[in-house]
Amino acid sequence: MNKWNKRFIELAEFISKWSKDPSTKVGAVIVGEDKMGVRDHIQLEIEYYHCEGVVSWSSDNDEVAVVDEYGIVSGVSQGKVTITATLGELSECHVIIVE
Repeated sequence: MNKWNKRFIELAEFISKWSKDPSTKVGAVIVGEDKMGVRDHIQLEIEYYHCEGVVSWSSDNDEVAVVDEYGIVSGVSQGKVTITATLGELSECHVIIVE
């Protein structure tokens, strides 16, 4: 099992404890690389369940990396950046090191 599948399962198990009604269990996890180079591009994806809407992506430091509306991250300069995917009231963060 790769680290992304394990992370998703751990999140699903954690969220499943919130409610006894399975139709109300929601969750999301970002899947993608955690390291990239300057001028490289990587695709992040968000896996979610029991929620609907449009995912919006943001970077906490556009000087290190930017992310577009499709989750494609572009390395700008060396450093650490947190990419956030938001779907309704749900948010999930993913840290990337740009080398």
